[in-house]
Amino acid sequence: MQKSCDIDEKVGERIIVRTARESFWHFCLYMDYNFFTRRQKILKPIAEAFQQISEGKLLHLGVCLPPRTGKSYLCSLWCSWELGNKPTSCIMRNSCSATLADDFSYDIRGWIAGSEKYKQIFPDMVLSKDKHRIDNWAVTTADKNSYFCAGVGGTILGKGCNLAAIIDDSIKNVDEALSEPVLEKKWKWYTSTHKSRLESGCPEIFINTRWSRRDIFGRLEERGFFEKKNGGLKIVIPALDEKGNSFCPDVKTTKELIDIKNMTDEMIWQAEWQQNPIEAEGILLPIEQLKRFSIDELFANKETKVVKAPDGIRGRVDTADEGTDYFCSVVSFIYGDKVYIVNVIFTQEGTEITEPKLAQQLIDYHVEVTTVESNFGGKSFARGVKKILKDKGNTCLVKTKVTTRNKETRILMKAAYIKEYFVFRNDYEPGSQYDRFMQSLCSYMKAGKNEHDDANDATTGLAEDIARPTISFLK
Repeated sequence: MQKSCDIDEKVGERIIVRTARESFWHFCLYMDYNFFTRRQKILKPIAEAFQQISEGKLLHLGVCLPPRTGKSYLCSLWCSWELGNKPTSCIMRNSCSATLADDFSYDIRGWIAGSEKYKQIFPDMVLSKDKHRIDNWAVTTADKNSYFCAGVGGTILGKGCNLAAIIDDSIKNVDEALSEPVLEKKWKWYTSTHKSRLESGCPEIFINTRWSRRDIFGRLEERGFFEKKNGGLKIVIPALDEKGNSFCPDVKTTKELIDIKNMTDEMIWQAEWQQNPIEAEGILLPIEQLKRFSIDELFANKETKVVKAPDGIRGRVDTADEGTDYFCSVVSFIYGDKVYIVNVIFTQEGTEITEPKLAQQLIDYHVEVTTVESNFGGKSFARGVKKILKDKGNTCLVKTKVTTRNKETRILMKAAYIKEYFVFRNDYEPGSQYDRFMQSLCSYMKAGKNEHDDANDATTGLAEDIARPTISFLK
């Protein structure tokens, strides 16, 4: 007859195994007790968020923590745990480089193949001999793939994922974060290559440093991707809290963090350690500081149900100077001292397209006066628009204006006025011209080289025109 202590021990083991299989946090403790107990305050809430992903309670999760916290380690453990519980399904995980993506994959595959602890929890998990590339592998129970990965911007070899689509840091360093072409390329990769691999209902997870408002995470955040109403959750923890204390002494003590702060460029410290994007201090018109409206709110009058006519309708046009520049035309409805930007054209199309587009915009929005900057071919462009308007019987006054003052100075000087009196839409469609206009407007840096300033130039020009007291239609 077995001793009761042996029976109790076996019962205890079964309880541990069952608990670790059902609870991701207990699985973490089982796999690496010392590490996770020391960092429980920071990592347990993130583990619980991963659990919500597993249970279908979250669709979008964003995690932004300082370096060396264990966020990627936690994510790798979750991948192995999730696959153990759902061995016929698949995860995609992409990182800033193919090398880093392969490293994560190697760890997960290693636990499944050779960890005795893992085998105690998921004894039936066996790697397939037919599909065993480090960037694309499967377990024997999988329908096709179990796990595939790539560097952000690279080719993805997997077929499709349904458990989770993960991006574990899309930005390598500050040089990438400051490069508009790099950020744009990564965004296009995300919206095409990465997104194309998601099966219907597949949740998305983002593990990253909060480098830039223009990176993938930042653009999604601006679109409300991580808001609760959209099935999202965002966990952002700075290295030093409001009282100047370390977020987790096991990672870095307060003294260590202060030493790092003192020897690190302030912009890098804020982004990499405090999770404040590099534009937080350097951006001229942060989107969160701009006044916003929706078309329905502007025109709705709940009491009278009568649409009040604006005091004036004014436009401003910045023509494209060079091949990579944008043509930008903004239309504003003016009510008192508030300037509502109701419509924009923001495109790199040629003159043969933008001339009739501008004319139609002026007609559709009943614009009274618009001004075309005439430094680079603007006069010729304005003549073409005037002819189209005349042929259509429209009376909009199309003026031209040469600007001789330094462009950067003009933009800086009118920023405060724009923040105070201009109101921008919040109901535009992602990917629309208004969306691209706002992204450009809200990425202009106070100092340093700005690749595109067309949105800011046109908006500044409109502010200059409206701020003049001689405009007759302002009441």
